[in-house]
Amino acid sequence: VGLLLALWGTDALVAVVGDGLPRARAVRLDVPSVLFTLAVSVLTGVLFGLVPALQARHADLHAAMREGARATGSHRTGRVRAALVVAQVSLALVLLVGAGLFVKSFLALQRLDAGFDSEGVLTGQLELPEVAYPDKARQVAFQQALVARLQALPGVESVGLTNVLPLGGEMDHSFDIEGRPRQPGETWKAVEFRAVTPGYLRALRVTLQQGRLLEDRDAPDAPWAVVINQSCAKLFWPQGDAVGHRMKLHGPDKQWATVVGVVGDVHEWGLDAPVRPAAYYALSQLPFPSLGVAVRAKSGDPKALHAAVEAEVRAVDADLPLFDVQPLTRRMADALGAQRLAALLLGVFAAGALLLAALGLSGVIAFSVAQRTRELGIRMALGAGRGDVLRLVLGQGLRLSLTGVAVGLVLSLALSRLLGSLLYGVSVDDPWTFA
Repeated sequence: VGLLLALWGTDALVAVVGDGLPRARAVRLDVPSVLFTLAVSVLTGVLFGLVPALQARHADLHAAMREGARATGSHRTGRVRAALVVAQVSLALVLLVGAGLFVKSFLALQRLDAGFDSEGVLTGQLELPEVAYPDKARQVAFQQALVARLQALPGVESVGLTNVLPLGGEMDHSFDIEGRPRQPGETWKAVEFRAVTPGYLRALRVTLQQGRLLEDRDAPDAPWAVVINQSCAKLFWPQGDAVGHRMKLHGPDKQWATVVGVVGDVHEWGLDAPVRPAAYYALSQLPFPSLGVAVRAKSGDPKALHAAVEAEVRAVDADLPLFDVQPLTRRMADALGAQRLAALLLGVFAAGALLLAALGLSGVIAFSVAQRTRELGIRMALGAGRGDVLRLVLGQGLRLSLTGVAVGLVLSLALSRLLGSLLYGVSVDDPWTFA
């Protein structure tokens, strides 16, 4: 039965997780896993079965045959059973708390405002080969030709290219600010930078807060321009006068760039990562051979543009493949794959532990009642009512449960401290989760 449940459960898990986790489709029930689990199961059964068997060898047969010895002789084993039930309840509570914290963290990430609108956007990747595009002039010519063709498609609202798509990873760089020399020992946070075409921020519907977005006039031969996010503006220009100032990335091919606009914060490098200072440079002035494509569909259905976008890429360069094509919403879902899996697995394990704790508690109480039938009969003969007997039995179960809960709360508080770095938007001692 366990093997069947494991087989079905693995298939169900892969179906739920889907492509949200790398190589999820490769997860399967293999022979080494089954043999290892079988060995552990047999060893567990033998060891825990051996303890009462060894105890039975030293039993006092004469005492066992005397009237009433049955209830007296089981007192020690009763304590062992009670301890096991307490352990089951406490471990179930630990897993339930962990699952609750992960679920709340996952839901908080799902509700997070990423700073851009992922609905209706088709994304893909391009890699310009060095042989065909050896210099920046050819790279810029390809970018401009591709953007023009994609923008001309009837179902396209806006088009953008970037060196790194949203949630595609980090790319930070040290920089200088004109007229603001660093003091001895002073360090600045590196700025996350993206090189984008003028339509990129429009395609993502990033909010413009001050100044302007990048435009076609920010050409290769024009003075460099840069748009920064709100976090960068508040950190380095707290007076709100960032527009018009100049900054420069470190590097021999970098130039001073004028801040022309400020946009809202975007979680481009991870939904669960804090927003950091970011700068968006003109891709024509700072070209990259690795390109991400973002196309917003007028209909709101990005998949309808898939074939047309690939055709336009081939029209510009027949030898250049467009790969990793998927809606931006899918990238958002994939970014939450690890959190979703953690919440799902802990939830399943917690449900299993809770079931085992319930079965253990039920078994111990049933065994206790069976052994105390004579005692309960005497109590009722002496005047105890049905409610008195129920309180006696339920009180025993309640004591075991409360003891397990008390132990579980202590363990849960210790565990939640270890999970703090893995959670988002929920405190490690969240009272609703513990309740």
